[in-house]
Amino acid sequence: MSAARARPAGAGGDSPATRRQLLKDTGRAAGGALLFSLPMMMTQEMWQLGYTMPDVRLLVLVALILPLLMELSRQLGLQHSSDWRQNLLEALYACAVGAAVSAAILVCFGVLDATMSLREIVGKVALQAVPAAIGALLARSQMGSSAGDRIGDRKETYAGE
Repeated sequence: MSAARARPAGAGGDSPATRRQLLKDTGRAAGGALLFSLPMMMTQEMWQLGYTMPDVRLLVLVALILPLLMELSRQLGLQHSSDWRQNLLEALYACAVGAAVSAAILVCFGVLDATMSLREIVGKVALQAVPAAIGALLARSQMGSSAGDRIGDRKETYAGE
């Protein structure tokens, strides 16, 4: 596998067009994460669940979301790829975008502050990052795609749908 295929869409190279595409894709992913997860971020029950949930359950949730994100990446990701490594990288990229958006919004809401324990902060952000990561991968279908890559133009099988 080449190094360029191992990165999220637009992450390879140093050309201005490549950087612009990476920023565009990241902005689209952040917008999708915000749009998809904001209603859940506004509920106190989700904040409380983030720090009261046992560590093992939170770890299992985050671990089990990766296969779902990989399948979403295969179906709707930034680059329609059947390569599992590319899908894994896009899923991890979506998790990172989801965690960053979740942390920023929770800080803006005053849910996270410097007086909290690291466990409480990580729990709240990790729980909120799950729907945000899904939103980051769904951003293409929610906010449009580039003119050369229309999702609706792909052939889908009955089982795939």
